[in-house]
Amino acid sequence: MGSSAINLAGQLAPAQFRNKIINGNFDIWQRGITFGTFDGTLTYGPGDGNTGANGLANLAQIRNNPWVSSIGQRGGAQADSDIIKDQAYTADRWRLSNRSGWKGHIVRKEFDWSVDNDDLLPAGSAPARYYMEHSTEVETNNSYISQRIEDITIFNSEKITVSFYARKVDTATRTDSTVNRITASLVAYTKCTGSNISNGGNSDSQPGSPLYEVPSDYDVYIDNSQDTKVLTDDWQKYSWTFTIPEMAGKVDGNGNAVTPGEGFWMLDLAPSSTDGDPWKGAVHYAQVQVEKRDDTTEFEVLPPGIELQRCQRYFQKSLDMDIVPGSSYFDIKANYLHGGLPDDAALDDSSGQVMGYDDDQAYFHMPGTVAQTHHDSAIGSGFYYRSTMRNTPEVLIYNPYTGNRGRIHSNDDAGEKNVLWIEAIAQNSVGTVVSHASAATPPSVVTYYWTADAEL
Repeated sequence: MGSSAINLAGQLAPAQFRNKIINGNFDIWQRGITFGTFDGTLTYGPGDGNTGANGLANLAQIRNNPWVSSIGQRGGAQADSDIIKDQAYTADRWRLSNRSGWKGHIVRKEFDWSVDNDDLLPAGSAPARYYMEHSTEVETNNSYISQRIEDITIFNSEKITVSFYARKVDTATRTDSTVNRITASLVAYTKCTGSNISNGGNSDSQPGSPLYEVPSDYDVYIDNSQDTKVLTDDWQKYSWTFTIPEMAGKVDGNGNAVTPGEGFWMLDLAPSSTDGDPWKGAVHYAQVQVEKRDDTTEFEVLPPGIELQRCQRYFQKSLDMDIVPGSSYFDIKANYLHGGLPDDAALDDSSGQVMGYDDDQAYFHMPGTVAQTHHDSAIGSGFYYRSTMRNTPEVLIYNPYTGNRGRIHSNDDAGEKNVLWIEAIAQNSVGTVVSHASAATPPSVVTYYWTADAEL
C-alpha cells in the first residue's frame, strides 16, 4: 500500500501529487487536536489536550539519538530523555519549530457553517472543514510551523509556488496581539535523521539538550529572502514563488552530495510583528500547498482515506483516529465506548452488562488493542502496521488499561508488565514484542496498543 524509503515513485509518495505538502488541509490529527498550555508545556492528552501523562508530549525535550534501530528498541519503557524521536509534531506532518520558551498552543479549529460567511474561506477556495490555530502568549519567541517534504531531488531547476490562506486573531486571554506579518522560506537538506548526524545544532535545539535537529552544515539551498506580507483579520490567500536551482552536483558543508531518495525540503511558515521576529497573538492557517508552477491553483483536495495513508507513511497507530496515544480505557469509555453504543445493544442475561464491556476486561475491548496468546516456548508476538512506512520506525507500546507507555497488560496476573524489548522491527511489521524472559512462564494473553514513528 505505502512506498518504501527507496521507492519514492510509490502511490503515496510526494511526487505522485500536485500538492507536495501532506495534510495541507489539516484534516488528519492522529496525535491529538489540542497541543500546549500557557506554561510552555505541550501535552498529548485526552479531552482538551491539556491533561494526560504522556511524557513524549513535552516540546522542550530533544531525543538523544536520531537513528532508529531495527532490533534495539524497548517500546518506550525507558525514560523520556532516552526515547529516540523528537515529538514536535502536532497535526500530522506539521512541526512546531523555534520552540524554546514557547508559551501558547496549536489547536484544530472547525469552520462554522451555521452563521454567516465571515468565518469561512473566500469564495473560490476548495472545500475545507478544519484549519490550524497557532498562538503565542508571550512576545519572547519566534515560533513557527514547518513541514519536511521527502527527497531532496523532488525539486530541481524549476519554479515552485507556496500558497495558503491565513489571518490573525486575538486569543481568549490575549487582546494585545502584535502579530501582523507572515513569510515563507525553503531550505534543502541532504540528510534526514540518519545515523550520520551526530553533532551540531541550530536555533531549534534546546540549551544543554542532545541534538535532534539537522545541523545547518547539511543544507545545500536556502531561500529566506521572500517578501514579508501583511496579515489581516480576514482570511486571505498568500503566495510566494521560489526559483529552484539545478540540484545535481551540489554538496553540503560536510561533503555529502545530493542523492535521490535522501534528504528533504523544509517549508517554514513564520509569523512576525512589525518590530521584528518576536510576536504574540494567534495565526490561523488553511489549505497550504506547494506546487511546481509559477502561479497558484485551487487547493488539491484528496479523498480522506488517501490523505490518511500518506500521513501513515510517517506516523501511524493502532488506535482509532479520535483516540490520543497515551489514553487509557477509562479516559475514553464514557463517550467513546459505552456512550456510543446503540440503545438496542445486546445485554448479557446473567449480569445485565453490555456484552464485551465489562470494565474488569477493559484490556480486551479498547479500540485498537492488540491481544496476543502465547504458547509455552514464545517470548512474545508481533503485529503488522496499517501500511508500509517510510523507513524503520520507532515503535512505542502502551498498556490499554492504564495508558502507560512501555507497558503491556497481562491477564494472568491482571497487572502491568514492562516491555523488555522489541525485535525485528521492519517497515511493515514488528516481529516480536518481548513480554517475558525466555525462562519465565509466559502469560496466556497480553494486550497493548502501539504507535510507529518514521518521521523525517
